[in-house]
Order: sequence, then C-alpha cells, then structure tokens
Amino acid sequence: MASRFQRKVLPLIPLYILLIAIALLIIYPCVWMVLTPFKTSSEVWSTSLRSLIPRHFSWELYREVLEVATVPIWVYIKNSLVTSLGSVAINVTACILAAYALARRRLIGENLFILFFTAMMIIPQQVIAVPLYLVLNDMKLLDTYSGVILSLSAEGLSIVVLYRFFREIPQELIDAAKVDGATEFDIIRRIVIPLGWPAVTTVILLQFIASWNAFIIPLVSTISQEKYTLQVIMAYFSTSLYVKFRLIMAVGTIITIPSILIYVLTQRKIIEGMTAGALKE
Repeated sequence: MASRFQRKVLPLIPLYILLIAIALLIIYPCVWMVLTPFKTSSEVWSTSLRSLIPRHFSWELYREVLEVATVPIWVYIKNSLVTSLGSVAINVTACILAAYALARRRLIGENLFILFFTAMMIIPQQVIAVPLYLVLNDMKLLDTYSGVILSLSAEGLSIVVLYRFFREIPQELIDAAKVDGATEFDIIRRIVIPLGWPAVTTVILLQFIASWNAFIIPLVSTISQEKYTLQVIMAYFSTSLYVKFRLIMAVGTIITIPSILIYVLTQRKIIEGMTAGALKE
C-alpha cells in the first residue's frame, strides 16, 4: 500500500500544489471585487490580507448603485439582456445557415471563407470602432437597439465551430432526406440542428457571454444614457477628477455573476461543442 502511494500519489503532490496556487491567484481578484462594495474606503485601499473580508457587511452601496445614475440600473440590465439575446438570435440563425452551406455544399473557396471567419476573431474591436460608427450613422441605426444587436451579431467564431461539426454529419442522412422530398430548410431543421445540437448550444452560450460582456461596440453604437448597457454605464462612475471605485466594483459584480454562473453550469456542453468534430473515428 505504501509503495503504491509513493508510486502514484506522491509524484502528483507538487502538481496539485501548483494548480491550487494558480487557482487562488485567479480566484483572488474575483473575491476581492465581490467583497469591495461591502468595505469602507479605508479597507478598500488597505494592503493587508485581513482587509480582504469587510468588518461590517452593508448593502448601502448597492442601494446607491440603484439611485446614483439618472436612469435606474434596471434599464441598463434590460438593455444588456435585449441586445445580448437579440444578437444570439441573429448570430446563431445566420451562422447555422452559413456553416451548413460551407460544410455541405462544397463551395468554391470554402477554405478561404473559413480562414476569413477565423481571422475575424483576432481583429480588436477598437480597430472597427470608427468605421462602425460611420456605418451605423449612415444607416440611421445609431443609438438604437437594432444597431447594437446587428453590430454584436457579426461574430466569426460561431461559423467556425458549427462548420467543423456539420462536416461530420453523414451525407447518407442528407441524401435520404432529399429522396423523401425534404427541402434544404427541412434538412437543417430536422437533421442538422438536432444532430449538431452540442455545437449549436455552444455557440449560443459563447455568443451570449461575449455580447453580455461587450463594451466597445455598445459604447460606439449608443449616444443617450437610456440605451447604455451595464458595461458602458461603468464608465459613468469614472471621471477625470474622481473614480467611484466601490461603485465600479458593485456594477462589475452585477455584470460578472451571470457570466460565471452560465459558464459553470454549462462548461461541459461548451467543451463538448468546441471539441466536437475535431477527431475522426
């Protein structure tokens, strides 16, 4: 028994210690952000580890968050939900059709299209800020939900993930459906989407998280405070003269918790969808 412990368990102890240390480094900023709104100003700027936990928990700051802006924070939450869910609906629908066409129709330049959509993921949003503003202004979509939703929907990752999965669907199933008189939309609705549901679920979750956390695009696409999202309103608490640090941490907590919960509850599906179609039998 002792030899088995020395042979299998003992060599893994340094690895577990390293992983625990890395996990603590990652978790510490999140814990600090969540606890900061409950602290006093002196505790916020203290470098002592004992100041990590507030001496007296108080919800007064969160009440201030609800009242400090000229528009209630529930409006910003609604804006974030509307734009995130709207971008998910448009992005997933368009990307399913595009990925199916690329994967099953064998179009000329198929690899170039996939390379283009992959390259879209490495372009910083700051680069497209000014062109995006000019386009939305010309289309009369500036400071509208439609402008924000359409801008957030332009995401290439969804096509890449779905394309890889749709290529693995047996062609025999599609041919049999066509023999039975099914149209292309029937095939997508009754065969492709059900078989590709792990990948579809993945792109839904990733697109929602990306849209919920987006800052540059909602900032450029909106003018009036009534259309701001939660990410944009965080800038409201920071000026050239004063930074309302505790308020920023409070809003940051409100923004971060849904993303963390969604990822924790669905991480298995996300991993399955990202790796689906990567290996062949």
